[in-house]
Amino acid sequence: MSGTIPSELGALSRIWEIELVYNSLTGSIPAEIQNSSYYPNQPSWYGNNISNLSPMDGVVICPAGGGEVVCDCEYHCTFRPEQCGCEEAQSCCSSFLEPYTECNLCPSGLANPDGRFQAYYNEPCAVVADLIRKDVINYGNELACAAVKVGFNDGGCFCNDDETDASNSSSDIDRSSLFVLSEQCTEDFAGCAVHDISTCFNNRYGYCLEDGSIDQNSYCPGTEICAPCFPYSRCGLDLPQDSEENMTDLIFGNFSSQFVESRDCPEGLLICIEYAFCYDNDNEFCDADGSLLSTCAGVSRQCDACYPNSRCGRRSEG
Repeated sequence: MSGTIPSELGALSRIWEIELVYNSLTGSIPAEIQNSSYYPNQPSWYGNNISNLSPMDGVVICPAGGGEVVCDCEYHCTFRPEQCGCEEAQSCCSSFLEPYTECNLCPSGLANPDGRFQAYYNEPCAVVADLIRKDVINYGNELACAAVKVGFNDGGCFCNDDETDASNSSSDIDRSSLFVLSEQCTEDFAGCAVHDISTCFNNRYGYCLEDGSIDQNSYCPGTEICAPCFPYSRCGLDLPQDSEENMTDLIFGNFSSQFVESRDCPEGLLICIEYAFCYDNDNEFCDADGSLLSTCAGVSRQCDACYPNSRCGRRSEG
């Protein structure tokens, strides 16, 4: 965008923030905007030839490219250092950062920079590590940095084996929840990579018992199928004895009660949707031998064809 900034923007009372970086705007900030309710949030004009920006507490105005840029010392010194190039801003940054230390998660580099951090962000590990390093307010002290390193590993991101620092040596790195593809853990096991399952193999959380078994009182029973995908966990490695059918249920979900319209289950059988609970392999109405029990016993066997993923639905095939 080019030209000057329209004063009408100052009349937009519901605006919370304005971001106009890297445009070709010129001139000054209209008084209407400076007096608006959102201006304290410091609209970002970086990359434009704008003048007459207003300094505030903890904010320095630097000349740049024939205009001015805002350096918010609490935020821009680490997240956008290019906006803090002038001497006054550098002094402000030094004062602001003095109480903090950089939280460098992996001094020797990431073992899996392109992996995904699963817990809170759906971002590559390298991106998350950089965000944490820059977020000095939340993570720039020893205790917070040590805590976030644990969460970083739990989220599926790991450092190189030669990492050594005050809080985490290579021998202490817990990779128990790391999902690893191998000959035993092929792409068919991709569903095992989800955070809910990887947590079950984390040696610290209590779901994976010291004898190498999964606590049957936890929400993890049945996850042993995924054991080959977690070779660093004491509950991993051993190949499961579970049936192929159970493996499909675990990895791809239990679709036994899913209504499927087909040639054998035409529109005329839509009434069968009401009986989905009868065909759920996980409840008491569909017996292991494929028969319907209790209140479902009177359901027309015509509905079987509408539940091809249920053992009680497949009964009609044979």
